[in-house]
Amino acid sequence: MCDARTSVASVKCPDGYFCGYGTTPESQFTNLCPGGYYCPDGTAASGRFQFPCMACHYCPAGTGIILPRCPEVGWCKLTLANPR
Repeated sequence: MCDARTSVASVKCPDGYFCGYGTTPESQFTNLCPGGYYCPDGTAASGRFQFPCMACHYCPAGTGIILPRCPEVGWCKLTLANPR
């Protein structure tokens, strides 16, 4: 497996994780996406901070493309002020 999003990769890194150089199918679940960000499938280590959590959503470590909504309306205002 190559760094994600290359045409040579045999398996993309799964949703909610990022993969670095040399990632194998056995190690692809090692690196959770950092809190405050989401990682769609195929996210490379260099892109793990590319997708900040959107306003009114909550992105704990391991968040993939499906973003959970903030549990309370007040959190939405808080995430707009501090999206992480």
